[in-house]
Amino acid sequence: MVIKDKEKKSPTIQASLAVPEDAIERMINKGGGVASVSAPLVRPATKEELQACFSLRVPRSFVARLDALRKQKDVIPSRNQTIIEILEKEFENAKV
Repeated sequence: MVIKDKEKKSPTIQASLAVPEDAIERMINKGGGVASVSAPLVRPATKEELQACFSLRVPRSFVARLDALRKQKDVIPSRNQTIIEILEKEFENAKV
């Protein structure tokens, strides 16, 4: 079997896609513009930007107590939500 080069198609422009020469010249001579700023440069912060993410190392016994507390509720909240609720109560009690 002989390997042959793939046939190359010659580029053709369809008549409906052809652009008149004077339209091309007008576009070139028009030049460019500068983008204008209509909206303020500072945008409101998103929910993700207002939250801080970090890892928290806790003893396994703490996680067990946390899970037991979560299971007491009708709808089991996430560990994250439960920890936030506990911290909020502590902050309120400490008046921080």
